[in-house]
Amino acid sequence: MVYEIPVDCAALSRQERDRLIAEGANPASVILQSELHNHIIRREGKSVGDYMKRYSDDMNAMIRRGVSILNDLLTADMVPSGFRTEDGRFFDLGPESGATKGEYREFGQWLLEVSDSRTDI
Repeated sequence: MVYEIPVDCAALSRQERDRLIAEGANPASVILQSELHNHIIRREGKSVGDYMKRYSDDMNAMIRRGVSILNDLLTADMVPSGFRTEDGRFFDLGPESGATKGEYREFGQWLLEVSDSRTDI
């Protein structure tokens, strides 16, 4: 299943950031997703799983502090809403899916397990 996105979300995110800063927002409180790697640096010698956990924890901490993280990486006309795993599980995380926090956590755990098993990341 896919959802159509009729606008360039990347351009809108950059425009929104510029607007917020022009209105007086602290530039450090409005971060583009493409810039997160500058704020959450992968430490040498750490596993992908450790990095992903820290990445998630740091992003959540930023959001709790009021930092806006704007998605400037999405430029496609369509995005997947669901993910089917090799063991048959299906995660429907798209707009209006009704996914619960538990389902997002389960997907995050699955993604962490998959990432830990990969060496090309």
